[in-house]
Amino acid sequence: MNLVRLSQICLALCLFSFLTLSGVSFYFLDRLHKEQEQLAFLLKIQREVGAISVGADAIAFSGADQKLYDAFVAKARDVQMDLQSLANEFPDARNAIKAIDMILADLGPLASLSREEYLDRLTGADADDEFANLAASNIASHGVALDAAVSEALKQRQQQIADRAFWVAASFASVASLFLFAAVGSFVLIYQRIGGPLRAFARAIKAVDQGKPDARAPDSSNDEIGEVGRAFNALIERRHAAEEELERSASLLRIAGQMARFGGWRYDAITEKVEWSDETAIILGEPPGIQPSLEDTLNYYVEEYRPRIAKLFGDCIEEGKPFDAIFRIRKANGDIVWIRSAGEPIDSGDGTIAGAHGAFQDVSDIMEARSEAEQRDAELQDVISSIGDGFMILDREWHFRYANTTALRLMGRSGRDVVGLNIWEELPQAVGTDFEHYCNSVLETGQSQSFVAYLAPLERWFEVSAHATREGLAVYFRDYTEEYERQRQLRLLQAATDRINDIILITEAEPIDGPDHPRIVYANAAFERRTGYTREEALAGTPRILQGPETERAELDRIRAALKAWKPVRAELINYTKSGEPFWLELDISPVAEETGWYTHWIAVERDITERKDIERQLREAQKMEAVGHLTGGVAHDFNNLLTVILGNAELISERASDPKLREMAEVTLSAAERGAEMTGRLLAFARRKPLNPKPTNMNQVLEAMQPLIRRTLPESIDIEFILDPDLGIAEIDTGELDSALLNLLVNARDAMEDGGKLTIETANVVLDDDYAARHIEVEPGEHVMMCVSDTGKGMDPETLRQVFEPFFTTKDVGKGSGLGLSMVFGFTKQSGGHIKIYSEPNEGTSVKLYFPRLSTEQETDVKPTLEAPLKGGSEHILIAEDDDLVLEHLKNQLVSLGYRVSSAMSGPEALDVMKAHDDIALLLTDIVMPGGMNGRELAEKAQLAQPSLKILFTSGYTENAIVHQGRLDPGVALLSKPYTRLELATKVRRVLDEDRGEFA
Repeated sequence: MNLVRLSQICLALCLFSFLTLSGVSFYFLDRLHKEQEQLAFLLKIQREVGAISVGADAIAFSGADQKLYDAFVAKARDVQMDLQSLANEFPDARNAIKAIDMILADLGPLASLSREEYLDRLTGADADDEFANLAASNIASHGVALDAAVSEALKQRQQQIADRAFWVAASFASVASLFLFAAVGSFVLIYQRIGGPLRAFARAIKAVDQGKPDARAPDSSNDEIGEVGRAFNALIERRHAAEEELERSASLLRIAGQMARFGGWRYDAITEKVEWSDETAIILGEPPGIQPSLEDTLNYYVEEYRPRIAKLFGDCIEEGKPFDAIFRIRKANGDIVWIRSAGEPIDSGDGTIAGAHGAFQDVSDIMEARSEAEQRDAELQDVISSIGDGFMILDREWHFRYANTTALRLMGRSGRDVVGLNIWEELPQAVGTDFEHYCNSVLETGQSQSFVAYLAPLERWFEVSAHATREGLAVYFRDYTEEYERQRQLRLLQAATDRINDIILITEAEPIDGPDHPRIVYANAAFERRTGYTREEALAGTPRILQGPETERAELDRIRAALKAWKPVRAELINYTKSGEPFWLELDISPVAEETGWYTHWIAVERDITERKDIERQLREAQKMEAVGHLTGGVAHDFNNLLTVILGNAELISERASDPKLREMAEVTLSAAERGAEMTGRLLAFARRKPLNPKPTNMNQVLEAMQPLIRRTLPESIDIEFILDPDLGIAEIDTGELDSALLNLLVNARDAMEDGGKLTIETANVVLDDDYAARHIEVEPGEHVMMCVSDTGKGMDPETLRQVFEPFFTTKDVGKGSGLGLSMVFGFTKQSGGHIKIYSEPNEGTSVKLYFPRLSTEQETDVKPTLEAPLKGGSEHILIAEDDDLVLEHLKNQLVSLGYRVSSAMSGPEALDVMKAHDDIALLLTDIVMPGGMNGRELAEKAQLAQPSLKILFTSGYTENAIVHQGRLDPGVALLSKPYTRLELATKVRRVLDEDRGEFA
């Protein structure tokens, strides 16, 4: 074949190759253009899908108004239409369409709420329910699924473009190779125009596949190869732009995730690997890029939450159940925070679960805000429920929205739930009253109203304050009946103050210094009667007009210090009448404040106690003149008999007298009788002849029960410290006498610390050994329970210390003490088998230690405060055996007044004769010491032999050894010690009659 022919053939083959190559090039170029446009379309859809996902989360956690929500829905529908056009080619597009539908369905119920309403629900009392609804909605999970579906479609398209580009190059190479031998004659041309550019094109494709950003195909020629290169390079540029756009979007998402503390995770069930986003690692306190194991991931959850997250995750992987819940986790630095974790399964495409992915968010701020809101709501509820005023909220249809406890009580609806009920149906008696009128006015005008209204069926006046609210009314009200009555009786009280015997003075609060201050602004008639000054003279001066040479300066300074501190004060002072006569006044001074709380006046109630002071002084002098043994014997018995009559009659006179002066005299008599009884008791205690009723006692419990009384006894200038041994043993003690002993010690300590100080009360288990017992002959060695009372007062010198337990010895001024306090403590301790030790040094303080034998076996103790029982009588038949005719008559009158039937006898034999004549006697009330050769104990024994069911109650002012042995009441004995009050008599008689006891009960 000649060269021309060969050239023709080569030319023909080249032409054929060129035409074929051109056709293939134009075909693939067209496909690349279309796929390029579709890639741009997918990138646009991805950005819109990301916006939908972020917008859905924002609406779910922050709420949105209706306009914004409608715009969100319209945008979502547009994206669905775009995805629908891709559904045939990309199956994941259908999943994205479904995810948008589920997001719109979950957000639908929230559309009707304003942003403020929605945020109120997230931080309000029902926040738990709202979070539960959000958790159930899976909005975050649907957003994750939507992003995943679109990303998968984009990934598929990018892979297709890469495949197309590869096949373009492969097609070029194949067609060129096919005609290689045919185009030998044009080798140089083919090599230069086709082969070289194709190799460069292949290198560019390989570089692109390796991720090199600057890889480009040759595009300098003007032929088809150049056009394909330019198209390929343009595609690469658009891909880079898309990747940069994706990176910017991802960066925005990372910023949003960091701001919202929101991250993602993924678990591959095949490789069992866990992937975290950087945000998730940051939330857990780990560096970005860490990829933990599943076990390590679960270990971040606090122990109590691990079983729950493990079950939810297991159900997701094994059964395909999505989850969304709130947990507590422990970060890498040990901090514990609240997180929200959501997840859903990954479908492998063949019906199996390939893993799971989800979201992870730090919700500590939300939980803390919710906790604070709940706490504020609880505190507000507690405050409203506990206030003394009634408070209720009504809607515009007059239905109760809320009513506190006080409101229900004042309306007579305690214990009922009135929420939702109509107030006029619940309180029909209020219809037509001022209450309804003013409430209607507030509801109509919106102006608050304060008024006083009377509800006749409740027979109460109410002070009401009604305020309009957005939903109805808020009503405060309180029982004004007593205040109304006080206002009505104000003038009566004014008249009464002029008729009482106590002096009432009111002065200005400031200033209190200077000769003309504080100025008197009110003085009652008793002031004129007792002092001789007229009211006009009093109002022109100060209380100093009553002071004189014997008015105690130290007491005046104490009063002044209290007034300077705005504290109430009680004092006793010698004052002088206008004529110069001295007299004693007991003053009770208190500050009076106005509505703002500012103290404006001092009010002093002053009682003339001159007679009482004389009686007290004479009584103390008489007591010191009598021998202790004589007083504790027959005199104690007779004196208590007299005190019983005096005490009882004084009580009756005080209760029944209508004359205030007579009532006051009765009260003075009653006070004197009680003081006499206390004195007798102390004498008996010192002589160790007072009957004790010891019981196993834990002194810590006694001290804890007495703490309020202790703090009231001591002024605020004295600090109190309790050092109580928690393992304190049990001692057998009469707790009533222990209380009295402790109070005596406290009073002594208080008086020793006039300028304040510190009081320490301590308990401990101690062992008094043989050496100690050898130095104190009354001490039995062994385990003891110790109570120590220490003060930082002025202390005592050795000479004083030697006399402190002697009866009537006192270092206090005349009239300040009887000298029997420590004597009583000494006698009680010794009678209880204990030991007392006192340590003191001048200016160093005093410490008194009481030791009581510790019981060998611990027993349960229960120290409870004694509650005053109401006066209660009965109708049973009672036999009184009493040799003192005054006491007998008094007892009969008291018991008859309580409703009992009473028979009496003045000796044991006479009492037995009375019992023979009556078979319905329920109780024998007998004195211990009686004439006739038969004491009360012997009478009780014989009476119970004759009538075994008979109850026995002994009464005596001095028991000797009839029912008391070794200073202690015999078991089963009921004793009413003289003197006693009417209430004590009624209570004891009723208790003995009601108890089911054995001998002598």
